[in-house]
Amino acid sequence: MKSPLGLAVQGNDVLFLGGGPRRAGRRDQLHHCSLTDGEAVVVEEAVLTMPNGAPLSEYARPVGRGPNLYLHSRSGKQWYVLSL
Repeated sequence: MKSPLGLAVQGNDVLFLGGGPRRAGRRDQLHHCSLTDGEAVVVEEAVLTMPNGAPLSEYARPVGRGPNLYLHSRSGKQWYVLSL
């Protein structure tokens, strides 16, 4: 798996943004995983979109804080939050 660009963690659930074996290099790929003894099992994969359903445009470096993943728009005017 390519290194994720961001992650959020809550209990045994982890949300990875970017990376992944199928779409390596895609910044809009989400991987929801469940942690078990010794591995992370992929529960769901999805493509991140804007709140209105439009394709995701470029964003600045994501910030992860516990169960939240914050995305800052390149314009610097908006923040978006993904929560587990």
